[in-house]
Amino acid sequence: MRCGLIDTGNRNHFRMKATRLFFLVFPLFFSCGLSAQNKHTIRIGAGVNVRSSVDDDRLTVGPSLSVEYGRTINAYFSAAAEIHTDMCKNGAASDLYGAGVGLRGMFTPFPKKFRWVKVGVGATYDHCKYLYGVHVQDAEGQSVLQHMRHSADYWGIDFPIRAYLIDSRRFEFYAFYNIKTMFSDGRYYWNYSHGGLAFGVKF
Repeated sequence: MRCGLIDTGNRNHFRMKATRLFFLVFPLFFSCGLSAQNKHTIRIGAGVNVRSSVDDDRLTVGPSLSVEYGRTINAYFSAAAEIHTDMCKNGAASDLYGAGVGLRGMFTPFPKKFRWVKVGVGATYDHCKYLYGVHVQDAEGQSVLQHMRHSADYWGIDFPIRAYLIDSRRFEFYAFYNIKTMFSDGRYYWNYSHGGLAFGVKF
């Protein structure tokens, strides 16, 4: 046999060993990589939003959806960015459709004993469209309902609270309640709240 050539039998044997080694080592490497790099989380939440009616002091309820990206900094602190959308019957003749974004920090005050409780604070922005009806008089003096539209932008601070049912290396599942406040016309007050359940995948 000339130098530099490997017979077919030895080459196939080498390939088989390399393949077996790959399938033995790669899962271990991949699992270690997951445990070391699962600081990122994608979360999807669904629930309801609660607001004051435009007609009176009664509360109105409608569906809410949110998607959030989070990054764990350490055992005590994580940061997150989210987008959310809400809608509700905001009065007898008024419907509200809202969408917004938020940036927040989440805190785990006692990560060793109470890791399943997290609280946070962050900045939030909402763009809302109001569809409502106004009674006006037509040319014959009859009262008719005229449909109107109005848009508004709100900046404020939100305060998320979470209670985790599952918080493993790969997945999380929790109940949440977010208190949304806003600044408007020189005042600072409660805008609305939304709560529900969320599921997250870590990577």
